[in-house]
Amino acid sequence: MRLFTHRRWIYSVVLCVLGVLAAVATISFGYNTARASQETRVELVSTGSARVGEPFTVKLVVENSHNLAGFQSSVNYDAAVVKVGDVTFADGLKSNGRDMLPLGPTGREGLLILGAATCPGDCTSAEPWNNAKATVGVDGRVELADLSFYSDVPGSYELKLDNVKLVDPQGNLLTTVTANTVIQVR
Repeated sequence: MRLFTHRRWIYSVVLCVLGVLAAVATISFGYNTARASQETRVELVSTGSARVGEPFTVKLVVENSHNLAGFQSSVNYDAAVVKVGDVTFADGLKSNGRDMLPLGPTGREGLLILGAATCPGDCTSAEPWNNAKATVGVDGRVELADLSFYSDVPGSYELKLDNVKLVDPQGNLLTTVTANTVIQVR
């Protein structure tokens, strides 16, 4: 009788421990999933395919931004088969009324470097900036630039983000994750 009671107690303890572990795992998974969906993410967004010789556009986008006021980034590509077309800066950083100063694009074969900074007033003015916009960046989804590429060779090509930095209006770095894209040229 005693052995039976002891076993029951051990089973009860094991079941309690397993229940606690399952609860902790569930809570942890939910927390990590929610946190991942709230991370500031810089990504190259494309249609995924293009025709040989025709330009294709890739958008440089920030998801879940918080107080964003400037950025810099480089895009690596295979210069032997992919060529850069136009680069157009989007107005996303200016959506709260700040002025924007584009930086670049520049680089060398296989590397495209670009960025932008915002100012509370006219970025080219020597006037001091004395207004509330000085401390307010943009939040949410922000389109930064449209990058045009083309290739005369069919294949699958990766465009890879590197050296990505986002800053708030005070110049503080914001934590980010990045996502690259692959283009199928047919």
